[in-house]
Amino acid sequence: MQIHSQSERGGFPDGTATDHSRSWHCRWLAFLLFVFLSSTPVFGVYNYIFWRNYNDGSNARWWLINGSFIQSSAMEQQGDTTVKLVATGDFNKDTFLDGLWRDTTTGENFVSFGNSYNTWSTTGLTPIQSLTDTNWEIVGTGYFDGSMDTSIDILWRNKVTGDNAVWFMDGTRFVSAVLIQEVPDLNWKMGATGDFNSDGF
Repeated sequence: MQIHSQSERGGFPDGTATDHSRSWHCRWLAFLLFVFLSSTPVFGVYNYIFWRNYNDGSNARWWLINGSFIQSSAMEQQGDTTVKLVATGDFNKDTFLDGLWRDTTTGENFVSFGNSYNTWSTTGLTPIQSLTDTNWEIVGTGYFDGSMDTSIDILWRNKVTGDNAVWFMDGTRFVSAVLIQEVPDLNWKMGATGDFNSDGF
């Protein structure tokens, strides 16, 4: 994956002209924000792509409109690189995007709450239910109970057994877990979840 410089489309605001390092990881294109004026879209669909540098803990964001790159901006650094940005979702139902993080050594999980600028503090992480078996990886979020009126849920995959599971959440509070169809062939990886056609699902 090539990372473009500031002089190209999509440069990273990390104080360098270019960064072609493989340490930058694109996570989830998981938030679609509409701007309305009298129920009429003004600019169209806003998309945010969040990046994390696992060498130094830097974080960055790309802002797109209707799929076209607009600008990039730096976000607050999270220096502990064992803490991975694994998904996004609106956990506190304030319509702003939150970050979901997992510590790959301890199994602790955290949420960083977003604001009106769709950015968040990575130094004030809110702990949620932990899962100490680090073979389980968070692979996405979604409304798996079939209703967007409820809280966003967490999708898991076990990298050793191929088991898959969903955590049903009430905000940041764990409610229950259910195993779903397993895929024992570990060559299959879940990539991401998101509302790519803006239909609410």
